[in-house]
Amino acid sequence: MGSVGTLAEKIGIEVTLTHLQPLFLEHIQKDDWRYPYAALMISSQITHDEVSLEPLGLIVQWAISMTEHYHPKVKYAALHLIGKFG
Repeated sequence: MGSVGTLAEKIGIEVTLTHLQPLFLEHIQKDDWRYPYAALMISSQITHDEVSLEPLGLIVQWAISMTEHYHPKVKYAALHLIGKFG
């Protein structure tokens, strides 16, 4: 687990998602594919199926929208995140 995952484990995943959500939303609006890819991969690293749905609602919505992204790495990261909840 990376440093963000360790942070989420120590202070709580819900708290971490609440604070990182604005950053994620900023990153998915960038034209450069690396920004949404990074946001999706970090989200995937710190989330799991035991997290309450409230902080995940928006993240799951934009992950679904990112499956239509032009770059294959972003599509893969979005599908990976969605697959964690399947």
